[in-house]
Amino acid sequence: MNELPLVKTLTKSKFGQSNPLFASATDLANQICAVSLSSGKVRKASSVATLLSNVFSGRRKCSGGLKHDIIVSVTTRLAKLSEKDRVGISNEVARAIDQHNIGVGLIGSHNKEYGLADAESLFQRLSKPNALLIVEYRDQPRATPEAKYSNFADRAGEAIAKGLHFAMIQPFCAGAYDKIGQKYYHTATVRNFLQQMVLHTREVYLAMLEAALKKCGSQKPKDIAKRLVLYERTAADSGCFVSGIQSKIFLAEIPCEGDSGKSAEREVWEWIAGKKQDFFLQRDEVSLPFEVLSEQFLHITKFWTLQKEKALPLTDAEIEETVGFWGKQLGGKLPPKLWKVFATPDEALKMVKEGFGNKPK
Repeated sequence: MNELPLVKTLTKSKFGQSNPLFASATDLANQICAVSLSSGKVRKASSVATLLSNVFSGRRKCSGGLKHDIIVSVTTRLAKLSEKDRVGISNEVARAIDQHNIGVGLIGSHNKEYGLADAESLFQRLSKPNALLIVEYRDQPRATPEAKYSNFADRAGEAIAKGLHFAMIQPFCAGAYDKIGQKYYHTATVRNFLQQMVLHTREVYLAMLEAALKKCGSQKPKDIAKRLVLYERTAADSGCFVSGIQSKIFLAEIPCEGDSGKSAEREVWEWIAGKKQDFFLQRDEVSLPFEVLSEQFLHITKFWTLQKEKALPLTDAEIEETVGFWGKQLGGKLPPKLWKVFATPDEALKMVKEGFGNKPK
């Protein structure tokens, strides 16, 4: 995940020295505690490190008190330098903190519920094996290369490389808005908008896969491609279904650490593209229950649950078998060919290589 400027200033910038100011948030926390202890104040390093971690990740601003502690720790760490150099570096750190606070304010950190910092945090928590994220794209993607939040494609890619399984849902068909062969079809304006959404969603899919491949290390590219799948709705029920144009919904299943025996955390989030800023809100369990959304995408969730080695369905046949069986088991009658896989792992890797990510199959 890309680091925020404040993190780079404190843990990467060397300011002409042989080493950065601090090796990590923990190193800075230890320095703050040591300075506090010298003035008679005892502080717990783990608590300070947690506070710094929240600041470093962009989840909160740096308070005036913490800013003072950081500046004092910087000047203490640079004790061997001249006063002029210490003041110059301290002033640069102070400016970085001020810029950090401005940036956090712009993404809505005054109310944690609305800040995109929560989106950053969610991808961090999902960056592990056996984590599942399902995202339904009901408006234009915000992470295309030209979009405002293109950096989130990198964040998603890094999470996938670390073990996340990411299922993308494009619910408005692919090619279903070509009126030829359709009994019913919507207006040209609506069809054009939805077709652009289809193409842009494919573009984000390839951008995230490309980002994940850059972080795959010793993993096989095909194994990475198996953890990111784009599912597109077919024209099985209607080529005129457009009532759900609204915003993106995130279903997250986050496994607990170790063998604690606790069930995975299950959360529902919504990304709303605003005129001046975007919002990332966690939905309450009454208005939008996880269980309901989970069954809406049972071709993914039921397949996922039954796999000893967690996996996403990779073929249309796997989807049809899952929908056909579980639709009946859960009291429904669903068209088994309602969803299709946009690209197999091999096809996706070829598209990344050749740059044909948003072209129809």
